[in-house]
Amino acid sequence: MNVSQIARRAGVSVHAVRYYARRGLLRPQRDAGNGYRRFTEADLRCIQFIRRTQRFGLSLAEIGTILHTAQGSSQPSPAVREILLRGLTTFTQRHSEVQAVRRTMSSAIRAWDDLPQGIPAGEDVRRLIDAITRP
Repeated sequence: MNVSQIARRAGVSVHAVRYYARRGLLRPQRDAGNGYRRFTEADLRCIQFIRRTQRFGLSLAEIGTILHTAQGSSQPSPAVREILLRGLTTFTQRHSEVQAVRRTMSSAIRAWDDLPQGIPAGEDVRRLIDAITRP
């Protein structure tokens, strides 16, 4: 696959693919005929891994450590375990926050059902903002 093909299949921009390659997260081969980068299905899975783990709060540096460990030796890696433990803690906290905001929004929408045409006014929206931003 060329860079545009893998970008399309992975659902990312061409710039993102090139950036991941510059960071060493991808290691595309060069086409002997024209020098273009050629990507494999393994590269596609790598991009999917990068995107998914970023959404769960891992940094590119942490993702790089995981990927390089996977491609490297069979030696144990306490760093990967520590990254995943921190990531799990962060994800759990974010998930709890998202669920709290979801409950607040659902409650507001149910309360707004009693309003004329179910449409909130400024004060209704301010109450929602206050509820969501309350610590």
